[in-house]
Amino acid sequence: MSGEPPGDEAALHSVLRRAGIEYNHYKLKCIQRRLAMRMRARGAVTYDDYAQLLDLDRHEARLLEQALTINVSRFFRNWPTFEAIAELVIPELWRRQRSGPIEVWSAGCAGGEEAFSLAALFHRHATQRGEPWLEKVRITGTDVDEASLRVAERAVYQQAALVEAPEELRERYFQRRGNDVAVIPELRALVRFQRRDLILDPAPPERFDLIVCRNVIIYFGQQAQHTLLQRFHQCSRADAFLVLGRVEAILGPSRRWFQPAVIRSRIYRRLPP
Repeated sequence: MSGEPPGDEAALHSVLRRAGIEYNHYKLKCIQRRLAMRMRARGAVTYDDYAQLLDLDRHEARLLEQALTINVSRFFRNWPTFEAIAELVIPELWRRQRSGPIEVWSAGCAGGEEAFSLAALFHRHATQRGEPWLEKVRITGTDVDEASLRVAERAVYQQAALVEAPEELRERYFQRRGNDVAVIPELRALVRFQRRDLILDPAPPERFDLIVCRNVIIYFGQQAQHTLLQRFHQCSRADAFLVLGRVEAILGPSRRWFQPAVIRSRIYRRLPP
């Protein structure tokens, strides 16, 4: 079988409801592609076939939910973006004088690679200046997928996750553990992880200086994107930064909340209300 399975949109929605999956904020084409992958894996030809499978095998609903969750990442993925964060964003945040820590949100953090990548850049910035760092920065990584968060809490990864990491950072912030690599304790101390649905759950109580949400909103429909960007604006401090994926952009009415700072790296600066 190739392409999308036969059946109308109502049948697709019926499958998702039967699986107990909230789907209204995702782009329909994205759902269809990922559902088709699970159907091919289980040999289901039509949506009705798959719906019957869900009734017989409740574990399949969990596998479908995982397929719909965007949870693939690597450390320092798309290095030029992290380089721009290190050269522009972190020095500016570091210069600001505040009573509390710099608050960073890695939204849709998957297995924690992005959150730990940010931690490494902040740690390097502090140590190069001989300044304390643990009290200065707090990074929160959130994801909807609990299995990914368990990986993040463990902080042990296959070596392939470091394929884009510069050698300097790879050598400094990761330790060999058998055939795998582990994040060093200094970085783990900077990051905490929480389960959070970006659309359905309320906004975090913190006010963030930097929000990084890359390769996530592209899978949402237009209204869900607008809602999420509004939420980012509401839970960020004045003149905070927002970083999106390199194929994502802020369009339409949402442009009143953020303006480009480094457009090629999709780094935006918060606008006042």
